[in-house]
Amino acid sequence: MLAEPGPVQNDKVDSVRRPRRKGFKSPPNQKPSRHQKPRRDAHGAQAAHGGPGVEGRLENHGTFGFVVCGPGEGEDIYVKGASLRLASSGDRVRVRLSRGSGRREGEIVEVVTRSRTTMVGVLRRAGGGWVLAPREGEPLAVESFKKDVAPREGSVAVARVTRWPTMEKHAAGVIQEVLGPSSKPKVRVSAALRERELPEAFPHDVLQESERFPDKVQPD
Repeated sequence: MLAEPGPVQNDKVDSVRRPRRKGFKSPPNQKPSRHQKPRRDAHGAQAAHGGPGVEGRLENHGTFGFVVCGPGEGEDIYVKGASLRLASSGDRVRVRLSRGSGRREGEIVEVVTRSRTTMVGVLRRAGGGWVLAPREGEPLAVESFKKDVAPREGSVAVARVTRWPTMEKHAAGVIQEVLGPSSKPKVRVSAALRERELPEAFPHDVLQESERFPDKVQPD
């Protein structure tokens, strides 16, 4: 686990006292009207606590992550802590920026769009049930197995997510396929493709067209 640097304190400058005019009283502190628009920083994030902030694509590294912002929206945002469990790599999230740090940091307040509908991991026993442990992030609780799919502890499997994680509960899903032991190179390749939901085979029409070509390249 990487050690995180502490917040950088900005130097404070004492304000210059101005003489008051005789008979003038400073107005009492007032809360802003609910119709008053909150102040925003240069990147469009609300300066007030609790306001919606910046959107971007998450790169989740387990114990920390980065929210990659679009062109002209400032540097990437460093994210850590409990809110990181809400999203996976590739998800588009909304982040509330923190104050008092020299770099852009924040916490995830909303998952705008999910980048996938499945999860790939290793099957593990957990009490009287099963969990699927991905390479990064928290495990998924296995609700059931698809018909004719036999559970095998230690094997790589693919689950269809039926419940996304919250601050109170883990994600849950149904195991759709068991790929095999992670020690096999072919299984590792299949797992890498499934993590990104990429196809492993060419479409049928592409395979048919390929049959028209000769097995060997003929010289001119």
